[in-house]
Amino acid sequence: MNCSKKGVCIWPVDRQYSVHPRVFVFFDKRTGTPRFQVSARTDGTLPIEQAVSLLAVQCIAAQRMPREFGILVGTDEDLLSGLVDRTLKAIESCSNTKPQTSLSVRQDQVLAGITENLSNKEIAAKLNISERTVKFHVSALLQKFDVRGRVDLMLEAANVLPHEAVHPREQRIRRIPAPIPVLSAPVSVRGKPPALARVSANAAR
Repeated sequence: MNCSKKGVCIWPVDRQYSVHPRVFVFFDKRTGTPRFQVSARTDGTLPIEQAVSLLAVQCIAAQRMPREFGILVGTDEDLLSGLVDRTLKAIESCSNTKPQTSLSVRQDQVLAGITENLSNKEIAAKLNISERTVKFHVSALLQKFDVRGRVDLMLEAANVLPHEAVHPREQRIRRIPAPIPVLSAPVSVRGKPPALARVSANAAR
């Protein structure tokens, strides 16, 4: 927006989205709080004298300099509605251009094993390959997805592998045997079992 000293503003906007100023809102740049507003003239220009008087009052009251204020322009036109469709198309095009990571068959298998929370040794046994080969494929997967650990690979697998191939490993719950009840022998008055009490009595005789 370029404004002359007389308050005539030129709006460098596409004709399809031409605007007609209705109100000029002065706000505090530090806080973003609107302070006052000035209605535009019928031709869309800013009433300079009125704006200067109100701005001076605000500067004195708030102990601020004129450059510490900004101006927002309110219009009668709904500019956003004309941008919605084009913006949605731009978002869709960005989503479609996201690069897809291509994996080999063996890398798919190793990645599926990782999603099952299998160790390298378990993956090697499942695929009938060496553990060293599994480590090689895991390193390649970390580099392809630009991640650091197996947990991050699990998250990336949700975007690459089929849904049925991504599932957590079944947790094996060990059943703890029930405790064996221990029967305690009756205790005599003196704090000794009856058998020991009898032995002590015979020894005394």
